[in-house]
Amino acid sequence: MKYQDIAEDLARRIDAGNLAPGERLASVRERGRMLGVSANTVVEAYRLLERRGLVRARERSGFFVTGRAAAITSIPGPAPEGLALAPASLSEQVQAIYRASQDPRFLKLGAALADRAFFPDRALRRHAGPARPGEPDGLTFSPAPGNGELRALLAERLKAQGMSCAAEDVVLTSGALESVFLSLFLLCRPGDVVGVESPTYFGTLQALETLGLTACELATDPYAGVDLAAFSTAARTRGMRVCVVSANVQNPLGYVLADERKAALAGAAAELGVTLVEDDIYGDLAYANPRPRPLKAFDDPGRESVVHCSSVSKTLGGGLRLGWLVSRELAARATRAKAALNGGSPALSERMVAGFMASGGYDRHLSAVRGTFLGRVEAVSGALAAALPPGCRLSRPAGGYILWLELPPGVSGTELWRRLMGQGIAVAPGAAFSLGAAHDGYVRLNCGLVPSPALDAAFAAIGREVGRLARETGGAHCQSPGHGLSPARP
Repeated sequence: MKYQDIAEDLARRIDAGNLAPGERLASVRERGRMLGVSANTVVEAYRLLERRGLVRARERSGFFVTGRAAAITSIPGPAPEGLALAPASLSEQVQAIYRASQDPRFLKLGAALADRAFFPDRALRRHAGPARPGEPDGLTFSPAPGNGELRALLAERLKAQGMSCAAEDVVLTSGALESVFLSLFLLCRPGDVVGVESPTYFGTLQALETLGLTACELATDPYAGVDLAAFSTAARTRGMRVCVVSANVQNPLGYVLADERKAALAGAAAELGVTLVEDDIYGDLAYANPRPRPLKAFDDPGRESVVHCSSVSKTLGGGLRLGWLVSRELAARATRAKAALNGGSPALSERMVAGFMASGGYDRHLSAVRGTFLGRVEAVSGALAAALPPGCRLSRPAGGYILWLELPPGVSGTELWRRLMGQGIAVAPGAAFSLGAAHDGYVRLNCGLVPSPALDAAFAAIGREVGRLARETGGAHCQSPGHGLSPARP
């Protein structure tokens, strides 16, 4: 019996309610004896369930059912063959999402910005200064490629995650999106075809539009990631030589790819001559322990096919404006491009983060905040399950604090977004995560907010408006709130 079969059987039992939330799974040895398989096979099955968010490991206690809401079974592809080719275009919706994220009149359920209460601001400030001899001091910037101590610390962390990495391969940037932008700028020319997941983070589409690139949307499974057949077709017939992907806690679907899937994607890229630009911004917030390996850990050290991009924006705060790009082949060119773009990175942020990491504070913070965000996702999932009508489904993110909500048939996420905006509630419409209407039946929700009566009222309002839209469109038979989400199997 394969570990995937074991995982699927347990997933079906969890969805059917035969394994209750909080229930402890049989130990690895006990399950192995029951099924006549090795302990390693059972461990892989349990880890797969953990990546799907169905179970959670507790140190020295075993694996326990989380019991979150039902998962999305599939994400509709943008075209029958899994490909959609179009010049990238930034919609007004994206601009509205950004504006609402800064407007105090709105409850910020749209932007992926966690509340500051979840971040270690006071501990970070202890490492604010003074600067060491030879380092930039005060409110200035570090010339590219950035603070040497932090680059060395990052290189060691990344090596521990399985990457072949040296400090000179690391270029500090003003966030992960700038890392992605610099990678695309160095790897592409205007008009080039760049592959993207469908759905994908709208900031990636914005970067493509700014650089005059053509997006090739690839059908993406909520657990297995980019369809490899579509990936191969795009490389062989559409001229795709660069593809932006997320292997760990993808935004907005929330999946973490299995190691064999990461290896297959990296191998396909190397074989087809495609460079993968890996957006790993949420990787440190994966619930699994140990942290899942980056896609670049599966890169061929002798023939680089993966550029790694990440930041502390989601773990310590976007206002630090601190990310990194990791590439042996691009590092020197990225340093020059970074210097031309904005001179360098904020010295104070670099110094604080370097000190926080060196002290062990960063790892202690991650250990705590992962559990906090998991709890928030579970709480929000439960609140939504009680408020939404039948026909809705929720993702089971494997990390972070984002939910992807599938609406009943015929209900538009864009219309829902408009109605909620009129009530002071900002969500992110699914149409913003692709170039067409393939994901208009979805919305993205931010779970990284402190519980409050206003938040509870917002969940009730979302349920009411979804129910009204479903009745107006006739797309689903709606009952009163409280019936929960419709069952779906992963």
